[in-house]
Amino acid sequence: MNSALQLLSEFEVLAADGFPLGEQGAEVLDHIERVSKLVEETKAFYKAQLARDLHCVPGWTLKPGAVRRSLGDPQRVWEKLQDVLTTTQFLCCTKLEVGKLQDIWAQVSGIPGSRAKELFNKELGDLVIELQSAPSLVRVGTKKVQKIS
Repeated sequence: MNSALQLLSEFEVLAADGFPLGEQGAEVLDHIERVSKLVEETKAFYKAQLARDLHCVPGWTLKPGAVRRSLGDPQRVWEKLQDVLTTTQFLCCTKLEVGKLQDIWAQVSGIPGSRAKELFNKELGDLVIELQSAPSLVRVGTKKVQKIS
């Protein structure tokens, strides 16, 4: 526990004057990576302990996760709602699973899995929308930044 607190103290000292760039910025990011892992491990530990005994850490408890509703079988849902909704109204509320649809399409069309994505994209053209996630912050190489003389 002392080493964890020491690590946090070192990070606080590094970041006390703002967020530096250059070698000091690389050092801050190295510390962030270590602290982030430590925080996740610590949270997982206490979450597991509280799951076993809600009174093991005074002042802390587990808050239940949010409940989400889901409909698992679109065909059965449509059968129940088709007397009220139009096909267009129903479909505008339906989310497609691209990978699953692509796999079924390839199987029914007799297309080998190795070419499914390419041919599926070609078949659907501009209907395929590719969304890219936000960039991730990663260290280049495995060594810490060294001063260049």
